[in-house]
Amino acid sequence: MKNISTLLFFVLFVFTTFAQDSKDPKAEAILNSLSAKAKTYKSIEATFSIVQEDLQAEETTEQKGQVKVMGDKYALKLDNFEVYNNGEITWTFDSDMNEATRDLTEDVKDPDSPTFSEMLTLWENGYKYAFESEKTIDGVTYDIINLYPNKDNEKPYHTAKLTIDKNKNEIVKIILIGKDGVNYIYEINSFKVNETFPESTFTFDKSKHPDCDIIDNVM
Repeated sequence: MKNISTLLFFVLFVFTTFAQDSKDPKAEAILNSLSAKAKTYKSIEATFSIVQEDLQAEETTEQKGQVKVMGDKYALKLDNFEVYNNGEITWTFDSDMNEATRDLTEDVKDPDSPTFSEMLTLWENGYKYAFESEKTIDGVTYDIINLYPNKDNEKPYHTAKLTIDKNKNEIVKIILIGKDGVNYIYEINSFKVNETFPESTFTFDKSKHPDCDIIDNVM
């Protein structure tokens, strides 16, 4: 479940605003523009890939998933896991085990995975940042910006490297460079905003899994 928690940080990260304590005016201007656009997002729908790169073990693993987020609600699919959160109830379905767990969201909330609303104020304790470079790949120009947590001792990574599509003004990749030699590379493959989702999107549909074992921690 660690990857799921880390992923939720990444997905919600695209909404965040950034601290205003940088000495780098170029990075500040880019991030201010990114934040202004992100604040217009009422929902997102994205597909993505996650690469975990263990430099010490020289091992690399990759996962693919999709997510829908609307306010504090989300529906996430990542390999054999599905997580649904309607703001009050969180369902976690493990297709390998054919088992679904129902919990009160407040009981399973991970402090390292802020909600959408909390992410919008994360900048108050946010990051220092610096412009690294501008790169053009296959005709597309990207801005590369490095973010450094203000409270470094509270994060498992020391740098978050953002790749931003300069024309679209959107984050397309984030690399979290870990202190323990384990890096996470999150890349967005498709990204849509301001779609309207029915409330059923954020609730596990038991009818689609009639033989599923239910562990209900709410009752």
